[in-house]
Amino acid sequence: MMAQVFHPFPERFCKPGDHFWDATLSWNTSNPELSECFQQSVLVWIPCLFLWAMLPYQAYRVMTSRYRIHRWTWISIAKTVFCVALAVLALTEMSYTAYQLSMEDLGVLYPDVNLTAVLIKGGTYILAAFYVYLEKRGARPSSGVLFFFWLFMLIGNSVTFRTKLSRAVVHGIEDRLSFGVFMASFPLVFIQFVLSCFAEHFPQREHGEKVCHIFQGSFINMPNNSALFGRHLALNNSPRFLTG
Repeated sequence: MMAQVFHPFPERFCKPGDHFWDATLSWNTSNPELSECFQQSVLVWIPCLFLWAMLPYQAYRVMTSRYRIHRWTWISIAKTVFCVALAVLALTEMSYTAYQLSMEDLGVLYPDVNLTAVLIKGGTYILAAFYVYLEKRGARPSSGVLFFFWLFMLIGNSVTFRTKLSRAVVHGIEDRLSFGVFMASFPLVFIQFVLSCFAEHFPQREHGEKVCHIFQGSFINMPNNSALFGRHLALNNSPRFLTG
């Protein structure tokens, strides 16, 4: 029989009465939802850990790329601006949460998991902006790493969005600043995911090369497994390459 409650963290890490996993809240109910502790830990940590784990691969791609593009496209600029905006929102919430944690009478309402979550998100959004720069620098039309990162973030944020909205309707808004920051961040994450579905166009990369139009598209349009992380393949003149 599955345990009703599972909580691997120290007592202070989550709110009193809130558990990492609570079957009565998430499983044995007609209106299932994940605990706040689960949302602020797993749903934040997994996408962020994925992006940080792929950093060595990204660095290798940059070092082995023969392209050094200085031109910015509107997609690159938009991605960078939204990444910075998300980082600023995370920094704002982090400062507010840290202040509340320092207050003895309010520390119970703002557990350590909240501060950890916004700290990780803020650093990861800056890393995402760095990824955008590296992709632009290497003239990559699309990034599979960023596509999956924003997909994971969107899924996690959608779960949190539903929870926050339903609780606000029933119980009212408990923390207006945190609620407002999240509601401002959610559409930005959605926009980032949409932008990651579009390919960027780099004429400099095509100069002197014969490039298959299939690999000029976005990551989701690439049928080849070798394009798993947005690889842009240049094909030379050979009998096997048909341009017609």
